[in-house]
Amino acid sequence: MIGGGIRDKDGSWILGYNQFVGPCSILDAELWGILKGLVITLDRGFDSMIILSDSLEAVQAIQGSFAKFLNFTL
Repeated sequence: MIGGGIRDKDGSWILGYNQFVGPCSILDAELWGILKGLVITLDRGFDSMIILSDSLEAVQAIQGSFAKFLNFTL
């Protein structure tokens, strides 16, 4: 299960989301959750966003430091 929340620039709640993705690693779930949030915000016309995550591995993977994570399906 993945999920997240989307807020506006003032911190006011816009929407929440969740989705079943099947069995996967914690890191995969973190990345799927971030990807789903990006897709939703882009579909709604947002042109900039700040992503918050408590997963250092996910942040490093997004920033391009994921040489040890080459088996991703994302």
